[in-house]
Amino acid sequence: MISFSKFKENPFFFPQFAALLFLFLLFFSSAHFAQVDTLKLAGYLDRYMEYNSPPSLILGVSNKDSIIWIGSRGYSDVENAVPATTESLFRIASVSKFITSLAVLQLVEKGKLKLDEDIRIYVPYYPKKKWVVTLRQLLNHTSGVRTYYKNEFDLTFYFNSTEDAVLYIAKDSLLSKPGTKYLYSTLAYNLIAAAIENVSGLPYKTYVTQNIFVPAGLKNTRFDEQKAIIPQRAKGYIRNEKRELLNAPLADLSIKYAGGGVLSNLEDLLKLGKAVITSKLISAKYLDTMLVASDVNPTYGLGVTVYRKDGEVINFGHSGAGTGFVSNLMFYPQRKLITAHLMNIRDRYLGDPAKDIAQMILYDSVKVFPAFRLDDTLHYIYGQSGIKETLNLIHELNRADNDFIKNNVSAISDFAKDLLALKKTSHAISVLNMLFQYNTGDQKIITELGKAYIEDKNFGLGLKYLKIAYEHSKDPELKKTIAAAEKQSLQKK
Repeated sequence: MISFSKFKENPFFFPQFAALLFLFLLFFSSAHFAQVDTLKLAGYLDRYMEYNSPPSLILGVSNKDSIIWIGSRGYSDVENAVPATTESLFRIASVSKFITSLAVLQLVEKGKLKLDEDIRIYVPYYPKKKWVVTLRQLLNHTSGVRTYYKNEFDLTFYFNSTEDAVLYIAKDSLLSKPGTKYLYSTLAYNLIAAAIENVSGLPYKTYVTQNIFVPAGLKNTRFDEQKAIIPQRAKGYIRNEKRELLNAPLADLSIKYAGGGVLSNLEDLLKLGKAVITSKLISAKYLDTMLVASDVNPTYGLGVTVYRKDGEVINFGHSGAGTGFVSNLMFYPQRKLITAHLMNIRDRYLGDPAKDIAQMILYDSVKVFPAFRLDDTLHYIYGQSGIKETLNLIHELNRADNDFIKNNVSAISDFAKDLLALKKTSHAISVLNMLFQYNTGDQKIITELGKAYIEDKNFGLGLKYLKIAYEHSKDPELKKTIAAAEKQSLQKK
């Protein structure tokens, strides 16, 4: 594993040798900066927009010295035709966790916080639980603190303080013994914010602004306060079951400032990356600490995802998926590269532009987009010509390529789910039966087919397929679905 702390100068070198070493390292480091073909990146951006049709995409790359390229396409506000620019502010969603982790490690480095201390030492108003919960476990999602209940992701209730947000979940039991299971929990980060407030004597938002945003030079980054007038704030979007673009639901992010409540633009994200790899916010030693993953999830450290190969860190960072927005901030330490993207839509199959351009830069690879986006095409054909022509299209595509259906199960299955949501149940069943014909062992298809038959009030076939799926998965949620379907079946009789 890369140890960032080893990059520091050795004070015991003789001056002459130190000077020669400095010149060598300067040459060696500059030689390892990735070469960037910005025209190629712009071409990727154009092709991405053509294929996926998001309202907008902002994409960029930098090294430890400067921003190399930022591209922007589309609209930050579709209704008013406001172009997206490098100044547009997007919800960065869970990239906020990375920022909160930086704040924690600053305070750990100063001796004000301890990662393995009982969180109640720092948050005494959080009630005692069956097990001790530590700051480290909260950061790496092994604390057992619950995730969202239904509809809480888009909660519109305003929380006046971090304490209010903590007390909202304080009565809930831990879902597992801390340290034993990975359960991604944005709500758990409120406890981390409360610990920061306790030892710093500042409100969480004030501490992060003064100690992360300002020293990193983030002039436009701030918290997404629903009621505030915030210039350049982009609007978020979703797509419905017909693949039509709609405004995203209203969401008040005061329930999750620490875990998903920051607004930023692409330039500021890249500046944040530069501040991290140049040790401006935390030392190399504590960046190493951040990248240590838990035993139960080797790809997640302290508020950061980590990918290693043969013990070395290949990349690290954090993605985000909030109400109407997605984002990613990625670091490639061996090549001193940072990539990031921002989009103002939450949708399926968006891929990962930040990772795509890193692959293009580092390995001179070419991102190949299919000729068309299948789920959208199926919706178009269905809307124009009906289910028969849609099934014929799938059949013809599979005849031209025997692996077509097998390679596109997710897109075709999602089309069937859309039909179910549109109350086109018999048509959804036709699509799922075609998938089942070609993928008889796919448990997801069997499950969806069972649910579709239940929706169609064919409880015999529905329960048959659901029970087959349950025998394979032993999924407790599926067991509940079967019980509910059996109850419906008895009521029908």
